[in-house]
Amino acid sequence: MQPHTAGRAICHWPMLGRDRTLAQLQTLRSDPAVPSAVLVAEPGFGRSRVLHELVSQVERDGSEAELVVASRSAATIPLGLFARILPSAISTQLDPLHRFQLAYETFVDRARQLCGAYLLCIDNAHLADEQSAALIHQLAIAPTPFTVVSIAEGEPAPDAIRALLTENKVENLEIGPLPDEAIGELVRTVLGAPVDEDIISDLARLSEGNPRYLRDLVLSAVDEGSIALLDRCWHAVGPLDPGSQMTELIEAQMQRLTSEERAALEVLAIGEPLDVCVFSEFASPDIQHSLARNEFITFTEHDAGLRVVLKHPRHGRVLEAAICPSSLIEIKQHLAVAIAEKRILDSIDGATRQESCSGLPLQTRLLTTRESEIAALAAACLSSKQIARRLSISARTVDNHLSAVYAKLHLDGRRELARIVGQATSH
Repeated sequence: MQPHTAGRAICHWPMLGRDRTLAQLQTLRSDPAVPSAVLVAEPGFGRSRVLHELVSQVERDGSEAELVVASRSAATIPLGLFARILPSAISTQLDPLHRFQLAYETFVDRARQLCGAYLLCIDNAHLADEQSAALIHQLAIAPTPFTVVSIAEGEPAPDAIRALLTENKVENLEIGPLPDEAIGELVRTVLGAPVDEDIISDLARLSEGNPRYLRDLVLSAVDEGSIALLDRCWHAVGPLDPGSQMTELIEAQMQRLTSEERAALEVLAIGEPLDVCVFSEFASPDIQHSLARNEFITFTEHDAGLRVVLKHPRHGRVLEAAICPSSLIEIKQHLAVAIAEKRILDSIDGATRQESCSGLPLQTRLLTTRESEIAALAAACLSSKQIARRLSISARTVDNHLSAVYAKLHLDGRRELARIVGQATSH
């Protein structure tokens, strides 16, 4: 294969790394004790590709297979999901129960006529209307036809679809992320030449094994010139940024966030990893719990204590790219102040104070609240006049507070104050 020089010219995107899932489905299909299987995966993990490939394999073997795809538009019509393949006479039935029974018997009779050599696949079943969902459930627990149902993880679904996940006879298969080896093979295949291992590592990290994200990253990297074919090998010549499709998918995931949750994630995207005490300045315990429960953030142990990071690196790229320049400057300033104040407090002898990360006041503290706030701003390289404007006090009052800080902490001035804080402004 000749190397491609334009990302959008990469038309063929092979399906790799899903052989095990396909083999499992074929094995289950031949097991009379298993009436159906449910495929569960995050959006972009290849549920639809797996179903299409399974249907192709079954048809090549001489059996009959049917694939129907649920959609939001079809969900407005009872049994609209199956309108294409059900006899038109069924749609004229006014009695919903009779219509349901006829639809069920249509599929069961078809499987019997073909002596079980019939496969029914339903993609995006979480989007099905209630009647279609009930029909899917009944077909999935019936001996025939063998039914494969795909559901997007984390998306709302009708009760009848969710109930399949707890049915004893129904096999649940989870499609996980592509392994790094499959990512490397896939990228080398579509680019048609060897690829620098650093590029493979970056693509694996940013895509997190999501084939759809991986495809968008590769196409965007080629189109934007972030990677180039040099001496018959692809090398990085710029940063790998999320493509348009990846950005749209992530933005769609973030639509369920509240404004406060998104603001907290934007801070984390700029400053991660953040000490949990610093992050608590921007996110309440309830917001932190919600973000962690929905797998937007995670907590990691560190020598200095608990830290907060984004669960998915790709979210950070999208969040940061969407922040306007003025907001970005403001976030960095607030972060510098919060980190500086935390490091000032850490520099004070622990025996003289008890610090709380939960927002409770300190029982014993060398600096007053105002002194600590001014010290943090000074350590963040703000002048006395800038601090005065921010706090609506006079510059002389600022200098008086700073003099008290220097005396209490035995410091000679701003330079030593910045030293004990560390590299707060460059975090």
